[in-house]
Amino acid sequence: MDYRTILATGFLLLCGAVFVHSLKSANAFPQGPNVGLGSNPTADFYGSCNNSPIFTTAVDEVFIITDISVGSYPYAGSISLNKDTNTNIPFSYGEDRSFQSGLKVPSNTPVQCTGNVSILISGYYAQP
Repeated sequence: MDYRTILATGFLLLCGAVFVHSLKSANAFPQGPNVGLGSNPTADFYGSCNNSPIFTTAVDEVFIITDISVGSYPYAGSISLNKDTNTNIPFSYGEDRSFQSGLKVPSNTPVQCTGNVSILISGYYAQP
């Protein structure tokens, strides 16, 4: 056998090995609007409802509420977004709410809670 044939065969084997090694596994991206602010745009806000804002969104951000958990027996209350929208969400003790598409809190909007309960609001930041 000629040395050129052996070198050509070795080169083809090397190219095949490099090609197989360079293949990457496929990674799927999560469903839904997951692009937000910062490296971890999710946030949780916990507080007691006493007619004062639990949190207020900044001028350059929008918050999407995905879950609400209520905890103080035996009271009820409501959450209101007091800006351009007159959104009022009533709730009662032990109630958990999930918003599949999310509830948008516009820029510079306080989220207030009425009633005598403690509440946990979860969601993520998004671009306005």
